[in-house]
Amino acid sequence: MEINKLFVSLIFVTVVSISACTQQPGFPGYQPGTQNNTTPSTGAVVENYVFNGGTGSCASQGSNSATIERFANSVIQISGQVLTPNPCHELVANYTVEKGYNDIDVITINILPEGRGEACVSCVGLVPFTGSFRANTQKFSIIITYEGQVIGQKSFINL
Repeated sequence: MEINKLFVSLIFVTVVSISACTQQPGFPGYQPGTQNNTTPSTGAVVENYVFNGGTGSCASQGSNSATIERFANSVIQISGQVLTPNPCHELVANYTVEKGYNDIDVITINILPEGRGEACVSCVGLVPFTGSFRANTQKFSIIITYEGQVIGQKSFINL
């Protein structure tokens, strides 16, 4: 009988920990890891930048990865996933633009995990992300880093 009570208590603690990990703050419009560094000025290399970190889960497998796609009007979409210390981490991101070799604009998107400081299930987390922006330039490269390590890169050169 004592073993059953212990088992039920263990299940309760696990469920409470997992639900605490996935609960979102109760204000409208909240999205975990959202970073919106919109650059509205005319002539800016990056315009309408939006980054969204998704909700994490325990990783049974996976690795840090990113894909970069270009659509009409130089709209860039990024997506991927990263491993975090636990699934309760949010992702934050910013970007930098530098001039590279041959006047190519190098756009670097830097992603970092940010702990929420709450109880969480003990496992390695896998957190997805998406983002988009318009590249207002003809020759550019995009580099996506996670904690300083390159997880994706692609160059676009229109002559």
